[in-house]
Amino acid sequence: TVLWMRQGAVEVEIQETPEGAWVFRKPVEAPADPGTMNSVLGEISALRAADFVADSEGDLALYGLTAPVQSFEVKTQVTNRVLQIGQANPKDTNQVFARMADRPFVFTLPKSALDPLGKLPERVRDRRLATFGAPSLISQIEFGGRGGEYRLEKQGDGWVASWGGSNRVADPARVNRWLDAVLNSKANRFLATEDPAKLGFAKPRVTATLSWPVPSTNGTTMKTETLSFGEETKDEVYVQNSAITGTMATTVALIRETPENGMGWLDRQLLPGDFGPVRGLIWSAGGQRREYRAGDDGRWRAAGAEADVPEAAGYATRILDLEVIRWTGVPGKREFAKPEMEVVVEGEGGKRIQVSLGR
Repeated sequence: TVLWMRQGAVEVEIQETPEGAWVFRKPVEAPADPGTMNSVLGEISALRAADFVADSEGDLALYGLTAPVQSFEVKTQVTNRVLQIGQANPKDTNQVFARMADRPFVFTLPKSALDPLGKLPERVRDRRLATFGAPSLISQIEFGGRGGEYRLEKQGDGWVASWGGSNRVADPARVNRWLDAVLNSKANRFLATEDPAKLGFAKPRVTATLSWPVPSTNGTTMKTETLSFGEETKDEVYVQNSAITGTMATTVALIRETPENGMGWLDRQLLPGDFGPVRGLIWSAGGQRREYRAGDDGRWRAAGAEADVPEAAGYATRILDLEVIRWTGVPGKREFAKPEMEVVVEGEGGKRIQVSLGR
């Protein structure tokens, strides 16, 4: 099925694919919303003549039908129907003259029934920023932009962030939340004619190329689409999708939830999730060193002492729950040449992690 609409110099073409999806072919290449398309086709089918004003074509100029104001064409494998809309009826301005291109008579239609159809591009265009079906389908995301290039790759139920030759475990909950946000984000408006450079797309702030498998005649192929984030305003950020013509403006919250570098995806827990309970602390600062460990009875004591040190138990609980506020990158020598404090955290089974506190 193909639907054409012509309104002045504007021509709209929306086509149904063999898979049952609807896509714009004119004036842009973009997906159309299937639910709205079905509603529009229903509205066209439901149009009913208010009055018949001529049984033969006669002088179509009298009705504004030699150069129709609007025309709608619905083409299927078995039919091709063209509805032409002329000028308003001078006897009743709430009606317009119309005709079917393959029939001789002229009739009137309620203007109110045609007004929604005149807003076809705005109504029918799919407002999604991305077209993947579900976050669970995404297997890889490649990022670029001001923060450099890095990659997120799915491994089992988890994600790994890779940059500069290093691989780090990413926080799967954070990645999935971001994919949910992308999938559920909608365009507030479309800016098909705006200058891309003016909107920040000459050097995008962030680009994200999403990859996912799709069935094909040869089994499975990978589908990709790239989201480019340009400049932002107080409330919106400009976005382009490589599979869609033009620019979209969506809520600014999406770009603010998108890390510019790979470290922004790392787990924010200071200690790894599988570290387990803290069994010992070695504290070094200002030339002093103290060791505290939990006994089999759960009581904390300083090395070589019998007295309980409940403060150490509280410190162990706090350090287990500590979260990173912000990953800043590889520290310079100046910040960590002489750490102000070092804490070695000991766990069960010989686990040890050293935490250095710089300036």
